[in-house]
Amino acid sequence: MAKKPDRTKVAGIVVASGENARDFPPGTEVVGHLRSGAHATFITVPVAAIVHKPKTLTWEAAGGLFLAGATALDTLDTLKIGADDTIVISAAAGGVGSIEAQLAKHRGATVVGTCGERNFDYLRQLGIKPVRYGEGIADRIRRAAGGPVTALIDNFGQDGSDLAEELGVPAGRYRSSADRRDTEVRLLQNDPASVAYGTELLARVTHLAEKRAFTLLISGLYALDDVASAYHDLEKLHSRGKVLLGTHLVNSRRIVKARDIYEAGR
Repeated sequence: MAKKPDRTKVAGIVVASGENARDFPPGTEVVGHLRSGAHATFITVPVAAIVHKPKTLTWEAAGGLFLAGATALDTLDTLKIGADDTIVISAAAGGVGSIEAQLAKHRGATVVGTCGERNFDYLRQLGIKPVRYGEGIADRIRRAAGGPVTALIDNFGQDGSDLAEELGVPAGRYRSSADRRDTEVRLLQNDPASVAYGTELLARVTHLAEKRAFTLLISGLYALDDVASAYHDLEKLHSRGKVLLGTHLVNSRRIVKARDIYEAGR
């Protein structure tokens, strides 16, 4: 498969297929997942780990869907988020958080997203109510929510349980950053049941992306030769949406980001 890679998620075109892959003949555009090894131009992926890529979904969006999208969807399913909920999502402009926020909004929930002020306009464009981190955050959340908070997802990893308790969130409707890590680890297991579950989530996430239930923001797209720079970008923990690698980019020149200009001027 020729592909646009990340470490665990892939999107590309089938160049050869075996007897058990009749639904995916050469030339088929697919989205898939694997445990590791996606930093390559050609890879072998089990048929149980791929789904068809919708024609309307860009390669960049398709290549970034699996782990963030599957984690977000699994978390919302576990919490049974619906139209009667008011949910707080921390790090709501990040890769997982932004998908969670948009899908919760798609389900009809009122969504409050915590973030830095730089991301306020981005979240407002998504219909999410932004709230700044820092001292007094509980009061700011209450004002933004306009009523009881029924669920909280902590992607930030700092004092989420204390905040959930202060807001009166029921214990069973709080998910910590450790819960998120456990979900991601479970999705990366290689046993048949885990692979099948991951593919089921990927199919649902791909369908939701096709329906525009959410839009995956790509904050950085790097050529495969620039993998070190891509990881350096990730380590800053300031990215909106996803940072991706791509093979055979039309334009591999580095582009100055608005985020970098913003941070340099602070």
